[in-house]
Parts: sequence; C-alpha cells; structure tokens
Amino acid sequence: MGIVGLTLTPATTLVLFLLIPLSSAFCIHAMAYHLRDPSGSNLATQGFAVAAFTTIVGFASTGFTDAGDVRNMALMGVVGILAAAIGVLLFVVPGLARVSAKGLATKLIYPIRLLSKPAYGVIFLTLALIFLLTGLPRLQINYEPTSYLPDSHPARIDFERVGMQFGKLAVPAVFKVESVYDPGAWREIQESLEAILQNHDARALWFFDYLSEFSKAFTLSDRGYEHFPASEQALYQYLQFVEPDDLELFVNLDDHEILVLFQVKYEGSRQYKIFEKDLRASVDSLEGVEVSFPGRVSAFFHAGHKVGTDTLIGLLVCAFVVFAYLYLLLKSAAIAAAGVLTNVVPVALGLAVLGHIGADIDLGSAIVAAIAFGIVLDDSAHLMFRVRELVRAGFDPATAVSRSVSDLFMPIVTTTVVVVAGFSLLFLSDIRTFTDFGFVISITLVGALVSDLVLLPFVIRYLYRDPLGS
Repeated sequence: MGIVGLTLTPATTLVLFLLIPLSSAFCIHAMAYHLRDPSGSNLATQGFAVAAFTTIVGFASTGFTDAGDVRNMALMGVVGILAAAIGVLLFVVPGLARVSAKGLATKLIYPIRLLSKPAYGVIFLTLALIFLLTGLPRLQINYEPTSYLPDSHPARIDFERVGMQFGKLAVPAVFKVESVYDPGAWREIQESLEAILQNHDARALWFFDYLSEFSKAFTLSDRGYEHFPASEQALYQYLQFVEPDDLELFVNLDDHEILVLFQVKYEGSRQYKIFEKDLRASVDSLEGVEVSFPGRVSAFFHAGHKVGTDTLIGLLVCAFVVFAYLYLLLKSAAIAAAGVLTNVVPVALGLAVLGHIGADIDLGSAIVAAIAFGIVLDDSAHLMFRVRELVRAGFDPATAVSRSVSDLFMPIVTTTVVVVAGFSLLFLSDIRTFTDFGFVISITLVGALVSDLVLLPFVIRYLYRDPLGS
C-alpha cells in the first residue's frame, strides 16, 4: 500500500482480514497433497495455480466500478493472493517434500461416498432453486451514509437528531432555463416543486421565496399583493437589490441556471432515487427547463447503486474468465461449465439469504458476490483435478468422483472452517460494512462446501458421462 500510495480505508482494510484465512487454506491443501503423495507431483502446482487464479479473478472483478475504494481493494486482493500463492509454491510445498510422512496420518479421510449419491445432488439443487427463486426477487440495493455506524455512535445519534428537524441530507438541484428573467419559468418550477413535495418527505429552499417577499413589499395596493414579479422588468429590478456575491449562490445569470436546495429526510439511496426520478419526470413536462443534480449526496447514492450493478457485471465477467481458464486446462467444456455452475449456486444463495431476511444490499454485501465466487472455486479446483487424475489412472468417472470426495473431504471441510473462522472476526467490528461482508461470505462458503461435496459430483457423474477426457 505504501509503495503504490494507497490509503488505508475500510475497503482496503477489509482485504487484510481476507488474506490471512485464504493463505491458511492454501497451506491446508498443500498438506493434503503431501499426505496423499509424499513424493510430490505437478498436480499440486496445477491445483494451486487454478485456485490462485480463480481467487485473483474474483478480486479483480470487483474493480469493474468507478468507486476508488473498491478498485483499491481489488488491487490489494490481487497482489495479496498472488503473493500468498507464490509463497506456498516456493516455500510450503518444497518444505513439505523434505518432511517424512511416517509420523503423519496418511489416511485422515474415511470414505464419504454417501455424499456423492445422485439423490442428494437432486435434493440440494431443488432446494437451492426454490430458495433462490423466493429470495432473489426480494433483494434491494440501498446505501446509507451512516448505516455502517452502530446505533450508539455519537455521529449517528447527532445525524438522526438533527435530521428530524432540518432534514438529513442537503441535495442541490440546478434548473437550467432559457432566461432567468422570465417570471413564467420561475412559476413553472415552483408549481413542479409543490407537486413533488406533496408526495415526498422534503422541502425546497431557493430564491423564489425571497423574490416573493420582495414582490409583496413593493406591490402593496388596493388590489393586494403580487406574490411574484409580474414582468421581466420587475424581476430584473428585484434581482438588482441583491449583492452579486449573495446572488451567485442561488442564480447564475450567465448560464441561465437557478439553484434549488432540497432538504430531504431520506437516508437511503433507494428513496432518494425515487425522489430524483419523480422530479425529473415532473421537469420533463416543462418547456425549456432542464434539471441536474450535482453535489456529493447525489454522487454518493448513484455510486452506491452503481457498485451493486457493477458487481453483478463483474461476477458475469469472472464466471466467463474462469470457464475459459478451466476449459483450456481440462480440455472439456462440460467440466468447466460444471465447475462454474456449482459455484454460482452458493454465491446466489448468499445473496438470496439477504432477500429472505429483508436486508438491503449495501457496500459490504455488494462486493461479496464476485470475491466469493473466486474463493469458493478453490476447493472445486482441487476436486476437479483429483477427479481428472483418477480418470487418467483408469477409473470410470463415477468411481473417480466417489474417491475424490473421500480423498478431499477433510481438506475441503478444514479449509472452509478455517476461512469462515477467519471471516468471523469481522463480526467483532462495529462497522456494519464489515459485519455484512462477513455474514454473507460465511453463508456463501458453507453453501459452497455442500455444493462441492454434493452438487459438483452429481453434475460430473450424471450430467456429463465422460467430462474429463483422456
């Protein structure tokens, strides 16, 4: 971080929690390879190459966004996983080759062939689809400026207290008109705002109110008051009463722009986007008036929503890259598709859980999908290479699957427990972004464990008769 000038932010700090358990998982699989084959083989190198590559792709795919913190997080994850994989291959694997396996348990794993029976694969896939179809439609993206803070945090208490009276967020909107001296344009904007504010919890502060007061003060007669200048000449005269430095905060005479400052009580991007959409629709009906929303609040909410959509795009890119990589290594589109499919399911399950419990997707949970996809593929990669090794040794695919599940049951379970335990440290944080990330990725990893032991063998064994070739 120091060399490339990255700053320490919640997003980049999160990577530090991820690298430790992931590096431990690499070491556990290295030990499992050594116990099965103390002499060593290039299978370990291939398995780690795939595991490292898929995890790197998972981190890299989170960089498909304009959010600087998330892109820095992606960069740190790529560099960190690459360093961990190189460290395991250069130091751990050669070091294990010098260690005698006599004192170690050479058969830690008992046959777990029951898990690879087709009935369990069908049951798991059916239940997963039901869960996905009922949970994913309920998902909603919603980013809040203080939601990551605990309820007892002083900053959040002040935010809520002041927000109840003055509004929680100040949202500037710039209306571009053909002439700022046209009273009709001001009245049209005011009518549009009145219609919007009837349906939204907000209020508008702009120069219209001051001009109305001017008009009342200068037009007192038997006929009553004028609530707004009736002519361009009168409007021009009223604007001359205001000091230029004060006026330019609300009206840009040169660019024909009028500023309206909205005080909104929304604290989430979902409500704000509805408000902005309704206001744009109302202004579109006005002739010669355009509206734009500059400022940090609008940028924050739009960036937050974009992180969610960009993450889904990143997940698709990640899946395509991993499929191509597995196809090149395994020379089989069937097994590559099986690996991608059986790992997309647990990632989707993690997001579906949010839908079922009514939790919104925020920054922490949004970036989980692509990262988790790369992480959960690690165990699948080792399993697929073990199946290929047994098929090439003369076993039929069904037997190869059963033996692979038996051989890799303990390392896969152990790595899942270690990684989940590592991520569980995030629950100790007061930052909701961290706890959301830890919760979703833990659910995803547990689902991936079941998918690897039940669904992947089912797909390889029954949907693809000869998936691995010779």
